[in-house]
Amino acid sequence: MTSNISTNEPAAETDATAAVTPKSSPETVSAARAPSAAVSVADAGNRTTAGSHREALPGSTSGAIDLFHVDCLMNARYHSAREGFLNSAHRWLMFGIIILGTGAVIDATNEYIPVKGILGAIAAVFGAIDLVFDLSNRACAHSLMKRRYFELLSRLQEKKLSVDEAHAEMSKFSADEEPAFHALLLLSWNAAEEMVFGEKALRYNIGLWARITKNILRFEGKKVALAKQST
Repeated sequence: MTSNISTNEPAAETDATAAVTPKSSPETVSAARAPSAAVSVADAGNRTTAGSHREALPGSTSGAIDLFHVDCLMNARYHSAREGFLNSAHRWLMFGIIILGTGAVIDATNEYIPVKGILGAIAAVFGAIDLVFDLSNRACAHSLMKRRYFELLSRLQEKKLSVDEAHAEMSKFSADEEPAFHALLLLSWNAAEEMVFGEKALRYNIGLWARITKNILRFEGKKVALAKQST
């Protein structure tokens, strides 16, 4: 997945607008890693350029590689989270269908005929949800995408690809990406930044409601601010 979070940054301490594109790291956070940018979580879909338009950290000799690591790790974490959520939802729905549709459960409610019908209806609804949303196959697709990002990162580390070639490969992945869940994407980017840059990592402030519903609501058009860094 490649996601682009692009922010336009007029000057040091000005707000920047960013477009998150479905599946590659938040595209451009800010040219100088400025802590005061605001991101619009609309248009997320291509997640390859989150850090690619920023300057490397002072003293860094491999800034472009570090930023590409953030992109790859963000996408891998995003797909891993989606895979886990969809797999869990699929299994719980299957569990509900089996339990509610079991003859033993239905027989136990013989005295309560309306309950028998309700249980059967709920089992049918669970089955319809799982079938319509194709949870299992989508989880499998996310697993494959996660693998592709880790393999791409591995090829870069083995010096089989240049950074530019790796970015070109990541851009191709975007064609296979589904529309992004932007809150989850930004949370994945936060984690990837911290893994690569440690204490100097940038972070987006994601609210509690967005965290709770990150796998359910896409939050298109919502603006998210970068947390201010301590100086």
